[in-house]
Amino acid sequence: MDLKPESHGLWAATAPAPPETSALDREVEATVAIVGGGFTGMSAALHLAEAGISVALVEANEIGFGGSGRNAGLVNPGFWLPLPDMIKALGQDAAERMIDDLGNAPSVVYDLVAKHGIECEAVNNGNLHMAHSPGGYADLAARCEEWSKRGAPVEMFDKATAASMTGTKAYYGAMIDRRAGTIQPLAYVRGLAHAAVKNGVQVFTQSPATSIAHNGDKWTVKTPGGQLSAEKLLIATGGYGEGAEQARHSTVPYFYFQCATKPLSHNILAEILPEKQGTWDTHPVLRSFRLDAGGRLIFGSIGKLDAGGGMHKSWATRRMRSMFPQIPDDDWGEAWYGRIAMTKDHLPRLKEVGPNGIAIYGYNGRGIGPGTVFGRAIAKYFETGDASALPFPFTPGASESFVAIRGGAIEFGARAFHTIDGWL
Repeated sequence: MDLKPESHGLWAATAPAPPETSALDREVEATVAIVGGGFTGMSAALHLAEAGISVALVEANEIGFGGSGRNAGLVNPGFWLPLPDMIKALGQDAAERMIDDLGNAPSVVYDLVAKHGIECEAVNNGNLHMAHSPGGYADLAARCEEWSKRGAPVEMFDKATAASMTGTKAYYGAMIDRRAGTIQPLAYVRGLAHAAVKNGVQVFTQSPATSIAHNGDKWTVKTPGGQLSAEKLLIATGGYGEGAEQARHSTVPYFYFQCATKPLSHNILAEILPEKQGTWDTHPVLRSFRLDAGGRLIFGSIGKLDAGGGMHKSWATRRMRSMFPQIPDDDWGEAWYGRIAMTKDHLPRLKEVGPNGIAIYGYNGRGIGPGTVFGRAIAKYFETGDASALPFPFTPGASESFVAIRGGAIEFGARAFHTIDGWL
């Protein structure tokens, strides 16, 4: 099944093919069953297989169908929360471990890319967090100071330097984090899948989990055509869970769209992001922009490109051209969008769903690094049985309230802002 242009856009058009898979049509047994074929599920499957543990993975659609294949492709360290807020929310010990693990997440991603020869347009030249206002600049300066205390290679740039680094004068400055970079996200998750299959993982696509149950000493995952039995279970469906109740999580629907230009000329590319960093900004209605390997500028923001969502694309056209007047007035080559699984405290969730069964979700737009690192940590937990291998403490009882109302408010606010901002 091919991924659609409106959901996966440029990524579907330029990613190498996934490994050959089929739907689960029989009874299969493994040591570990994984539900969800995104960054987390594939990372866990690969690391388990490398440890000699048998794994079978079921994906409701295709590899990378959810947020992993619609991601902006920014490989950033950390989470959205400032470091002091993480410590306050998690406690000193748990927070320091997560800060350390996620601070090293980009290197884990790029090491996997190199080890397995994954063709995913990997660039590791750092990323730029752009200040949309003086207040945004002050916030970034505080974040820069916190990371600097931990020895991270971060630095603040003034307005002029930020303009020379990006090709736009729209910002008050920026923070560069040289640990970070960009990838083609769908290509990356497909590359993880190739490596997992090569190491013996059984991957079944078009196989939604219709029921998940623990019977005696094993988990049973049923799909429309087959059944998977395993001693241990990981549910890694993120914001795209469907079918069985355990695969569906309580998160706030937060949509993000991206538009890509046609390939730009070498003259224009010499001015726009000449060092190929990815960017995102401090505005409450977030914007991001980056380049792909083909020289396309990819411009994104909050919003859903469904019925009525075309105004987001119109805004993106006007805003991008005001920021980058050097770009020709061509139509966008591609436009697509996806859902981010948000939580009220902007931290992920880790839940026990039964004996030797866990679910993890709620990456709040930071899927690549956390998905890769947390998948590896869960693999180690299943391998050793040592709870200290888990990436952070369990979050029992955590749930979101009024998700439809909150999600609707986010989309309404984005549409209102884009309508007004597009004509300023």
